[in-house]
Amino acid sequence: MTEEKTIQSGVLTEDQAMQIIAFLTSSAEMSLQDPVHYGTLRLIDATSRLIGFMLENGVPDQNGFFHSLKDEIDTKKLWSMWDLPGYFQFLRETPAKVAVELVGRDISAPDTSMETRS
Repeated sequence: MTEEKTIQSGVLTEDQAMQIIAFLTSSAEMSLQDPVHYGTLRLIDATSRLIGFMLENGVPDQNGFFHSLKDEIDTKKLWSMWDLPGYFQFLRETPAKVAVELVGRDISAPDTSMETRS
């Protein structure tokens, strides 16, 4: 049995991880020359791709949060082409939705402050 078939539920396969890594690193490089909002589009698209891999690998989604978030991202990321104010509002609202889900699951959000990094 290949490692691809023996992954635990919700864990990325090596190929999936490489796809996300390649997407993020190439997006970082392209962000040096692209309009500012393209970087946000790539980050939110990477979120959708990650959720897609999680669902593909059987991560539990009992309350439908992951499916709902992925559907919303896949719809509203397209707003970046014709409704930038609406797209930016979506970007501002989405972290709050994730935070509500974290609190509901009693999971702490990671510390993203620069002070804790060495």
